[in-house]
Amino acid sequence: MPGQVHPGTLVRAWRERALLTQEQLAERAGLSARTIGRLESGGTGRLRPSSLELLATALGLTDAERSTLVAAARATAEAEVGRSPPDDVPRQLPAPLPGFTGRRAEIAAVDRLVDASAVVVASIDGMAGVGKTAFAVQVAHRLAEHFPDGQLFVDLHGSTDGVAPVRPDGALASVLRALGLPDERIPQGLDDRAALYRSRLAGRKVLILLDDAANEAQVVPLIPGTPGCMVLVTSRLRLPGLDSTHAFSLDVLPRRDAVVLFTRVTEDPSIAPELLAEVVELCDRLPLAIRIAAARLRARPAWTAAHLIDRLRDHRRRLGELEAGLRSVTAALDLSYRQLARPERRAFRLLGLHPGGDLDAHGAAALIGCSPGEAEGLIGGLLDAHLIQEPTPGRYRFHDLVRAYAAAGEPEPDRAEALTRLLDHCCRTASAAMDLLHPYERERRPPAHPTDAPTPALPDEAAARAWLDAELANLLAAAHLAADRNRPGHLRHLSTTLHRHLRTLQRHADAAALHERALTLARARGERRGEAEALLCTGHVERLVGRSDRAVGRYRAALAAARACGHRTVELDALVFLGHMDRFRGRYETARARFTEVLTIAPGTGHHAAQAEALVGLGFVRLESEHDVDDEF
Repeated sequence: MPGQVHPGTLVRAWRERALLTQEQLAERAGLSARTIGRLESGGTGRLRPSSLELLATALGLTDAERSTLVAAARATAEAEVGRSPPDDVPRQLPAPLPGFTGRRAEIAAVDRLVDASAVVVASIDGMAGVGKTAFAVQVAHRLAEHFPDGQLFVDLHGSTDGVAPVRPDGALASVLRALGLPDERIPQGLDDRAALYRSRLAGRKVLILLDDAANEAQVVPLIPGTPGCMVLVTSRLRLPGLDSTHAFSLDVLPRRDAVVLFTRVTEDPSIAPELLAEVVELCDRLPLAIRIAAARLRARPAWTAAHLIDRLRDHRRRLGELEAGLRSVTAALDLSYRQLARPERRAFRLLGLHPGGDLDAHGAAALIGCSPGEAEGLIGGLLDAHLIQEPTPGRYRFHDLVRAYAAAGEPEPDRAEALTRLLDHCCRTASAAMDLLHPYERERRPPAHPTDAPTPALPDEAAARAWLDAELANLLAAAHLAADRNRPGHLRHLSTTLHRHLRTLQRHADAAALHERALTLARARGERRGEAEALLCTGHVERLVGRSDRAVGRYRAALAAARACGHRTVELDALVFLGHMDRFRGRYETARARFTEVLTIAPGTGHHAAQAEALVGLGFVRLESEHDVDDEF
């Protein structure tokens, strides 16, 4: 049409007026930068009305400018009517999910894959509820204009409750019908259908979205054979068997995007930022959980965000709270769980009992009751199913909601046995590490627990220190688990064994919490030896943080408890430290008496460290009493 302005010319002028790059305009409009570039260079003007509206909004056009853009696009499309697609071109994409947010880097990466000279296959995997389908549909709509010959959508039902996965021959029959073939022209065999499908797509530009694939076998027959087409595949499993595939693994949302999603679904921008941050973390930043929680809040006018948070804080009922209508986090995880082999199901349930943030193969082996190599093999299946993560090589962790789901499924007898194996492993390996780092204090620590579980090799001090650094949070969590599960032997062992390491790291708050729990449980069980050890350890913590009077009280109580049950090691240590506390206060005769008593008792006990410290104490007493020298111990 002579004199008609191309819409690309208008877009370029308005973009430059807005001081935007093509990439910035694409980001604002939710289109690809390739589309903007092709439009401005005079490419096709057959823009969909929705794309025109997105561009007009992103550019801040007036009503008059919007009308000018729509008219230019219509005129250009009419001029190209000979190239317009027929009415029967398939447009099968589902509508984009309302409120979609985030995933900018992944969207940009898929945008860059569009290539007319090759068949592009992009697989999108991730855990249940992470938003794979929403992401794929969003991307497909962005890219649709690059594929004017149609967009196909096939739900393969790889993880649909009560629905069998779609057979490849059935999927091929469906897409052949969408491509205009009547039933009588569709052959019966899988190979013949696949060949006809490839023939129908030859020379065409079609986007194919295959949602919820169960395995590679469902997907391979649906991959075109000639360039120009693009295939997007979503699956809960990694699909390494697909050749020449660009793989994208989706994780939970960053906090900022999670907050935006929650706000969009609730349609309530007034919720305080600190409440938004907490609620999305309680949802584990999982898009499905966020949508469910937000929908529940929106549907209950009497609820506040604080009330919802109170309900979600109870980890025992959190999964139950994350249900709305037909949507449920538990139901989504059920489907992934049922697809596991029986040994992997058992491993999944037992690993969910781990109390710490992450674990290694030895910790996993202890829980499962197998070798570390066997544990890694089982974990491999869970990694492929996105039911566990590997944030660093050889370290594994759950998302919180997945952990809660896993742990809830294990019967109590098996749970108790697994926890015993884990606690035995923690105690034994902690003892081995501390024996390497502080061999002179070995006599102060209880002997290592016997266990059949393989322990990691700790050949030297460096290896011992590295293991303790990696596992300290887990060891503290295991100790508190022992307290919760009424396991005084394991708690006593970890409290006494870890004391020196926590002291070295100046983790006084952690040490105090650990020893107080050991003291409480020992007293509740009437175990005087454990009580004496915990009193001594808490006395050390009080002294190190400068509370001398409380330290003296704990040392005296430890001395009394030790003498009552014949715990010579604690008795001698309590005398040594009471002697030093007397020395600090200038009570030299009392201090001398305590150190002398240690030297009288110690030779028959084999407690050489106490003997040495008593001798040192006597030396200080003599020095300070004669020369009035201040000293710190």
